[in-house]
This record gives sequence, structure tokens and C-alpha cells, in this order.
Amino acid sequence: MALPELAVFENFLAGTYVVAEKPTSGLYEQFQELVGSDYGPNTVLWLAYPDVDLRLDSVLKKIGEELAAIGAPYDRQVELAVLAILAETKGDAQHVEHANHILGEARQANLLVNFVSNSNPPKYDIRVDFGPTKIEPFDPERLEYWADRGGAAWPINLKSLRGHFSLVGRLKDITLLNFDTLPGFELLQRKWTDNVTLLLDSYFQSVADLLVRRLKDATADRLSLLEASGLAAIDFSSIEQWFFGIHLFTWLGPNKGKAGTWAVFRHPGFVMNIPTAEAWQDSRKRMLSEFGVDTLLGNDSAIGIAAQTFARLMQDARAHERNGHVREAFLYFVIALDQLLGDDGKNLSTVADRTSILTHRIRPRTFEDEVNSVRYVYDVRSRLVHSGSAVTEDDLRKAEALARGVLSAITRIVAAGELKTRDEWVKKLDQLAHLFRGEPELVTDDHLTKVGAVPFFQSGSLLSMLEDRPAR
Repeated sequence: MALPELAVFENFLAGTYVVAEKPTSGLYEQFQELVGSDYGPNTVLWLAYPDVDLRLDSVLKKIGEELAAIGAPYDRQVELAVLAILAETKGDAQHVEHANHILGEARQANLLVNFVSNSNPPKYDIRVDFGPTKIEPFDPERLEYWADRGGAAWPINLKSLRGHFSLVGRLKDITLLNFDTLPGFELLQRKWTDNVTLLLDSYFQSVADLLVRRLKDATADRLSLLEASGLAAIDFSSIEQWFFGIHLFTWLGPNKGKAGTWAVFRHPGFVMNIPTAEAWQDSRKRMLSEFGVDTLLGNDSAIGIAAQTFARLMQDARAHERNGHVREAFLYFVIALDQLLGDDGKNLSTVADRTSILTHRIRPRTFEDEVNSVRYVYDVRSRLVHSGSAVTEDDLRKAEALARGVLSAITRIVAAGELKTRDEWVKKLDQLAHLFRGEPELVTDDHLTKVGAVPFFQSGSLLSMLEDRPAR
């Protein structure tokens, strides 16, 4: 498996680059804010990419598939960091070949995870073994030993934290991309002279964040019975927010006796989910430009109220997603679809048909392919609810994409004001589903537009989610 050597991928990679200042035009996305690294709390990186016949999400999906194929951790932030490295180390041609070379180089590593309190050492025994993680007095000896062997460092003196309250864990046999012989490294050095490791740091920090979430989930699984019984609980979010994050990747070096390392550091601090004024205004302008509205409030029609409920459920899903709760976020996206497009006594086929009519042109996919996508998402939901099966990041992405497409459609309908009830709307959806099943050639663009089924954000690319930002 590899990135396809097609002109559309070649052109996308050719026009993609990273800058430290927000672009003033074109398509771009903030892919990293190094809130706690050595590079300072204001180090923001932007990925600029071309407006070609290939979506950014499609490229990221292929990168994710490549990482999955070698067993490496991946989510959207990791994929963005990898794309940034591919873009900044490419030459003048053969960009896909260059990308596949980097994606094919992997190594095995371990990750030492340490969240350390800045408060005075406790005066009582705090040792608790949760299985995947432990609470114990902080001992920097192992970290300093491996960091010294690999030449890594943190911006604080670890010895000053000895004995402080800490939550620690260790993850073994992690597959990482191997950058030891990174092709195009000299290009990286020329462009990022002062901070040549900045993009690599983005990759390691993104991977560390993902692995820490997995470690939290593993601990939560171990404590599920005790927490469900109300007998004990641990607040990971507070620990992440208020403690130093002092982590270290380690791997065997190319020479005997040598080790490879990469230090990751997170500053503690109060975190607020508040966008900048510029991001807030940009978001409102985009919504007004595309839909004519930037809020669903104030519309007291039956369909307006249904749309508000749907948006609030998606809002809850986003909150779970930001907190790293993949299963909960996935469930809330599916619950939102059920609430808006389901009916008592109706089966899955009805929800699948209604959803697919609204979303298949956004992807773009055939109606039948989209129906199968909806069925897949509901099958994952069923296995989660009935047997506790895992939900992957890719599963969450599929559910989010469907819900986002439906949100686009219902927003257009509410803004147009022609339909007053949700029942009127779904009746038209059912009529279109009947046509798709029997005489699909009779379905016109006008039919689809009248139910809100038009490509999302025709005026530009998808808006980035507003991420949590540290208080300044």
C-alpha cells in the first residue's frame, strides 16, 4: 500500500508548504500550536495547500492508511504533522515517491509518560498502581539516564521535582516513522535554520498526545468497575491541565551503545476553549457567506427547533472529541443522526436513506456507497452498545463526516424558511429515496437542492474546528 502516483496527488504535494505566519489568502489550516514545547507558547504553524481536485481530508486519509499499514499511531493531528514534514522535505519533482519513501521508514520505540505536580512533595504515601499507570513520587533518574544517552533535554531541571506527586506510565513497542536518514533534510535545514527540529517536534508531540489518550483509556478500562460503582475515581483532565507533562520517546540507535530519544514537554496551565477574535470573526463570515445565518437561535419553527437540538448534540460530540473521548463522541454523533432523521417504528434503512441523500454529494459518492457507509457506522454503534467493542479514530471520523453533512443540509433548510416542520422535510427525503431506489435518473439537482443536499461550503474549504487554547 502506498500513496497513489497520480497527477492529482503530485500536484497537491507540490503546492503544499508550511509557514509560521497565517497566510493572507488561499487554503490553509493551523496544524500545530506548540503550547508547551521548548519553542515557546506562541509558536503556531500553518499548513498551506493548493485548491486542486483533491481535498485535504482525502490526502490525510491516505497518510493515515499508510501509518495504519505499518502499525504506527495516527489521528488527524499526526497526519497533519506528517504531511508538513513531507511538504517541507520534498524536492522539485517526484513528490509522491518522496512521500512513500518517508512513510516506508519505521522503527520501534518506547514512551515514558510522566505528569508531575509543581506543588510541594506530599507528606504521606501516595503510591497507587492502576495497572497501565501509577501514582508515585517523581523519580527523574530513568528519564535523565535515557535523555543523556540520546542527547535529549527538557527546559526545566528535573531534579527540582524529585519526590513530587506524579502519574507515570510506559508504552512499549510503538511504531514510529524513522527520520534518521530523512530525505530532504538539507532543505529543512535551509528553510528552518534556527528551529530545524520544529516540524519533527510537531510529529512527536502529536503522537505523544494520542498515546497519552490511549493510556488514559486503558487506565479508565481498568478502573471502570470501581468508578461505575462510585467507589473511586481519578480525574485525568485535571492532572493533564495542572501538571508538567514530561515524556520521553526512546529507541535503539544505529550504533551499539547509542540510543535515540526525543523529549516532549507540556507546560501546565489553565485551558479555555475560547477562539481568538480573528478566528471567531472568520468563522461567522464563512457561515454567513455560505448559509446566510451564523446561528440557529431565534427560529421558533418546528424544523428550527429540531435543527437546534441536532446542533446541540453535535456540540456535545465535539466536546467529547476535544477531551479525547472517542467512544462518547462517536455515540453523540450517531445519536444526533437518530434524533433528526429517525422515527419510532422505522428501521435503520430509513435513517441510512435519509442521511445518504443529504451527504452523498459532499463526499462525493454514489447514493448506494453512502448508504453502505451509514450502515457501517450504525454497525459500529451496535457492536459498541451490545458488546463493548472498540471505536477507532477512523470510525469517529466517518460518523462526524455524516453528521457534519446533515448539519449543512438542515442549516440550509432553516435559513431558506420554506419548510416549517421536520416532517415536511423528511417526507421529501423519503420521496427522493424512493426515486433513487427505482428511477435514479429522475433525481435532479433541483430536487436535491430543495432538501439542502448541496456540496458543503461551496465558497471554500471546510472550516477547521476551534481547538482549546491556553489562557495567556
